[in-house]
Amino acid sequence: MEYSGDSAPLKSVTWLARKASILMHMCVQPSEEALRPEWKTGASGHLEVAETAAEADVETVILTRLRRHMHAPDVKKRIRGEMAEIYDGRIVIGEDIQVFEL
Repeated sequence: MEYSGDSAPLKSVTWLARKASILMHMCVQPSEEALRPEWKTGASGHLEVAETAAEADVETVILTRLRRHMHAPDVKKRIRGEMAEIYDGRIVIGEDIQVFEL
């Protein structure tokens, strides 16, 4: 299992996550909400997380620390669909206090 907090797409995260069963990655905003390009140097949006997960060839990616509006059913459906175009593994949108068995 690999965990990434506040990070832009980094080769080191991809390397550490290589072939992991789970990549848990912070995703505080959908990619299109980055107001300026420099925002993406400090945090990954959902598409960047999907690219990292695909390149690392992980089995499951879990998005964490989502903002409140990202939990709306239509937004979750869109995020999953857009990520699935890049990454073909299991996509989980984490909830507060959710527990995962390892």
